[in-house]
Amino acid sequence: MGGVLTNEYLVEGDLDPWAGDEEYDHVVPIIGIIAADAKKYSKKDKIIFSDNGLYGEDYESSQYIYSYDFGSFPKNRKAANSPKGPVYSLSNKGTNYGISFSGVMDLNGDTIPVRLTTSVNEEIPEMQDGKSKAPLPSPLTLNVKVTIPDQKVDYNLYLYKDFAKVPDSNFNSRAKDAS
Repeated sequence: MGGVLTNEYLVEGDLDPWAGDEEYDHVVPIIGIIAADAKKYSKKDKIIFSDNGLYGEDYESSQYIYSYDFGSFPKNRKAANSPKGPVYSLSNKGTNYGISFSGVMDLNGDTIPVRLTTSVNEEIPEMQDGKSKAPLPSPLTLNVKVTIPDQKVDYNLYLYKDFAKVPDSNFNSRAKDAS
């Protein structure tokens, strides 16, 4: 996940070339990096991310997935808001923000990948700017995809209600901590 600048002219229709935040406007899941050479950086390497449907006429017509070369991605706030510029940029000033989700700590390499997707990809109604009260919750369905590398091995799927009870090894022997 990382923070990106939005082109406030394109996204919000704001004519102020300095509109938006200096550091980041939108948090996006980064879904890929394409590197010409894994051992060295190139300005032609690409970053790929989803904007979660932020930009577009309506949610259904949004492009979602964006790809930018590392060399052209960083911009200052004014360049990021150029009417002829890209929808997203990375701030070339100060600190950039990102976080990596790598799964649970697994000291013995016992876990396997689990991917969750939801039936809902937007909040309807959206929380209104400047308001402190969130809209009522709505139901959603979670779809779980488990990648089993060896079909001859049995695996257990554990659900934890308390993050502090997630072990970092010996998962089966600590199954009582799962719900």
